[in-house]
Amino acid sequence: MTNLTDEKLQDALGRLKDAEIVFDDGAPPKSSYLFKHALVQDAAYESLLRKRRQELHGRIVGVLEDRFPDTADAEPGVLGRHCAEASLHEQAARYYQKAGLIGALRSSMREALAQLELGLASAARIEDVAARAQVELELRMTLVFPLRAIKGLGAKEVEQNYQRAFELARDLRANDQVLPILYGLFAVAWARGDIEAAARRAEDLLAQANAAGDALSLVVAHYAMGLISYFLARNDDCLAHLDTVLAAYDPAEHAPLALTYAIEFGVGAWNYRALCAAAMGRYREAEQNLQNAADLGRRLNHPFPLSHALGVGAATFLYLRDIDRMRSWSEEAMTVAREQGFAPYLAIAQLCHGWALTLGGDTDPGLADMAQGIATWSGGGYGLATPWFIVRQAEALVHADRASEAIDLLGDALEHIERDPQAQFHAVALTVRGDASRALGNVEAAEHDYRQAISIAKTQRAHGERLHAIVRLATLMEESGRLNEVADGLREVVDVLGDETGADIDAARELLAKI
Repeated sequence: MTNLTDEKLQDALGRLKDAEIVFDDGAPPKSSYLFKHALVQDAAYESLLRKRRQELHGRIVGVLEDRFPDTADAEPGVLGRHCAEASLHEQAARYYQKAGLIGALRSSMREALAQLELGLASAARIEDVAARAQVELELRMTLVFPLRAIKGLGAKEVEQNYQRAFELARDLRANDQVLPILYGLFAVAWARGDIEAAARRAEDLLAQANAAGDALSLVVAHYAMGLISYFLARNDDCLAHLDTVLAAYDPAEHAPLALTYAIEFGVGAWNYRALCAAAMGRYREAEQNLQNAADLGRRLNHPFPLSHALGVGAATFLYLRDIDRMRSWSEEAMTVAREQGFAPYLAIAQLCHGWALTLGGDTDPGLADMAQGIATWSGGGYGLATPWFIVRQAEALVHADRASEAIDLLGDALEHIERDPQAQFHAVALTVRGDASRALGNVEAAEHDYRQAISIAKTQRAHGERLHAIVRLATLMEESGRLNEVADGLREVVDVLGDETGADIDAARELLAKI
């Protein structure tokens, strides 16, 4: 970067070293020199005229690209900075985008976010309008993954990024970008708990997929419809949509799209299939689906799909009411999510871990974990599954002999369920409120809530939730010598579930043996 001969350059560097302004590392000609103090470096830099500084940064870029391509590939952020200082704004933006993508692939989400924000700043200074729009669109599509991972899917910054990307894609007629953007806008509405808006967007995706007929469109649309069906407690529909996803899913083709869509569709489909099957009382199937999600997450060798598999998957054990496995599974989920900064999956895992601790008798740390999980979840702008968080917290409070607090929380949860609506959690909310009323000595209210929960769960074909509610009702009736009144209901649900095993069905069989 200088016009000096090698002899004069080495003499000048030697004098700087003797004056203790710089120090060297390595032997010439491969030695490197660093200023001894950052303030000296800043002073030397500022002494250069702006035009001269730009020229030097431009020459550095040229040398790195021509003579050190490995450095350019491994550290694109360095080239981005030099390009930005040289007013090579389009090159700077593209190098920063590459640096952001590398960060995301390494799961260094905060580093990725910082690099991409620098890229957007450089893109804004590109003079050519069309080039500026194209570069900004590419940056915003790369930004989706780290932004969602750090801020949470419901965050306003995520929605604003999708909306801006949609405007750019529309103006540029970038049809290949429209599908991930439309899915992203669906996902934002879904995450916020605006189920009606999310359902409309999912149906639009399905109409487009049916028209297009390609595998990716079908995977995206049926995944969205599967999520909607799960939260609306349309359990048969949910399984059908997710089975369509898994039939069309190809790990080699679709797994790399996790960065574009900020979801790994195979892992997500197995996860939600596990939850749905568990709600329906198909426990063995649910456990196998859960294991499939975790195995795929590990096989893909990236912490994001693994974090999803473990975090979302942990909730399956709530249906199974398996405290010990819930505790160990959620501990691993928390470790992965915390290391990588995946806030939403950490929140679910914290809630599940706290539930396992509290129901296992470790009350104070359990309730603290649950409170932290709820705070993390709401901090990401999530309204989705908020009733589920509240209901599980209320269930833990009942076990902690704080039933009055639980009653208050459950009133809020039931209002939320009816407003959004998130019918998947209706039966369990009523069952837990029945438990709370029973703990407070209000047997009549408890019986009413249990019976209502049984009726709702039966309509939804949520036989797992139905089983749990009828077991709770049967134990209540047994206390007053009225167990025979629920004998038919117990037999019916046990027959539906066949040879399934688990805490609730074992309890149901024991109760039937007493009749």
